[in-house]
Amino acid sequence: MAALTQQGALLADTYGLDLLAYVCAADADAISHRLAGEIQLSERQEDVLTSLLALATQVAAATATVKRPVSLQLGWLGQFNESADTSNGNALRFHAGGDVVLEIPDDPVCGPLVGMLRDAFPLLLVPPAPAFFQGPNLASSLWSSPHRPAFEAAVLGDPDLSRLFTTESPGSGWTSLVYRSTGSGSSLQLWSLPDLLLSGAWWRGQFMGDSGLSALARELLASVDLLRRAARGDSCEVPAFVAFTGVVLDGVDEIVVPFGLLRPVRDHERRLAPPSLQGQLSHTPEGGDTVTVSYAGDVLLQSTMEYRLRVMADAIEPLASWPLDLRAHEQFQRHVDTLRLAALLEGGPNTPLILTPTWRVVFDPLSWGPSLSWSDPRGAPSMTPRRVPPIVADRLADLASAVHRHRRTKLDVAIRRTISGMASRGDQVDALVDLVIAWESLFGSRRGEPTLRISAALGWLLGTTLDEREAYRGQAAKIYDLRSDIVHGNRDVPPQEASEALTGARAITLAALAKLFTERTELLAMDTGDDRSRQLIMGP
Repeated sequence: MAALTQQGALLADTYGLDLLAYVCAADADAISHRLAGEIQLSERQEDVLTSLLALATQVAAATATVKRPVSLQLGWLGQFNESADTSNGNALRFHAGGDVVLEIPDDPVCGPLVGMLRDAFPLLLVPPAPAFFQGPNLASSLWSSPHRPAFEAAVLGDPDLSRLFTTESPGSGWTSLVYRSTGSGSSLQLWSLPDLLLSGAWWRGQFMGDSGLSALARELLASVDLLRRAARGDSCEVPAFVAFTGVVLDGVDEIVVPFGLLRPVRDHERRLAPPSLQGQLSHTPEGGDTVTVSYAGDVLLQSTMEYRLRVMADAIEPLASWPLDLRAHEQFQRHVDTLRLAALLEGGPNTPLILTPTWRVVFDPLSWGPSLSWSDPRGAPSMTPRRVPPIVADRLADLASAVHRHRRTKLDVAIRRTISGMASRGDQVDALVDLVIAWESLFGSRRGEPTLRISAALGWLLGTTLDEREAYRGQAAKIYDLRSDIVHGNRDVPPQEASEALTGARAITLAALAKLFTERTELLAMDTGDDRSRQLIMGP
């Protein structure tokens, strides 16, 4: 963009190019040239810029004294203009020679809701405040919208959506307390539902890379349909994503797994990573090219989460424990663990392929903005960035399918402890203890002498000759004895001894799990570690 005039800079800082182009019914290039003083727009478009400049001047003066974000001071653009039968922002667009093409559905709920979207759309183009995770400010526009009473009446008359509200009070109107299978629960108020739905559509548009009016209308209609089905108790799902660092896909567009796909993070998706995750890590393997990964994540698991609701009166005491039928978030975590374990099995102990989660987002339609969480990968053990070429991607997909197909709930502890010992623990003694716990979960028993049982089971699983079995058994028994000394506080373990034992434990654990999930899957179907170890030691 060319250097802006003083007035052009004020307009750009206040409204941003997208909003200016929309209300002036012009393209962004024309607006850029106009703000630089290089061209003039039509007479009507110049009228609009004059009006916007006057408002921007007022906002700048107010901001200097009140310190309110600019985005909170542009509510006038969303206020309803009776003569134009739409908002002031759209009225400016009409004056500039533009129009607003948007089909209003016949549905009694969706019609008023899409009408509110049409009127509030200029506010959805306002540049968000620089603070992280700042969404649009729509409350004043939607509260005064003439479409709101029809929307609320239609919701209360809807056989499905009316189930979302249980209690009416003079101060709050219709409310309820809604627990969701995403792991969230919150109060829901009918008067704020339009803001909730429009803000959610805006966030999904930002994430999907399409925030146009028609795209947001489609998102709104999809949200209403989802809530109707969820309120009826029908099966439905919401989008869920997890970003990982540690690897980059090389010549691979996507890796299909049973519960979604793994693909590169797109540029517009990186906005969901907090500023604290900025930075990169590089590694140059011997004889190879440098691999650079971003702490904010380079690959993304694109998946879904089952969506269920439990609606309760807002005054009821909070649940003592999370309902069993609302634990889809736990199943989603199992999918993440399945993918991470498959990556570890593909890489092996010497060149581990470690997928380290950085941020995750779930698009819950009853959440204010996406349900977003993140973790700093720099708190995990040191990573070695790796490329994933097509041949590795194919093996990873096969292993993810195998783990997903043969995994049972009783294997969760072994899988979580393996991931922890391989990729999460910063202390090597803690990592060693985690891996041996995984052995106990797979082959342990409440009866008998545990060291012999577990080490012998590992020897029979991994060895093909008597000498190999005895070597595996002896190594596993030595590691198990060291683990016992650690947890019982018998002695301090020198770092070198702990490091050597951890290296051996990692190799044995990954080899055992790879064998179980690819060659000895019948053992995974057994109910207990006792059954698995007895089968290995005693035979059929």
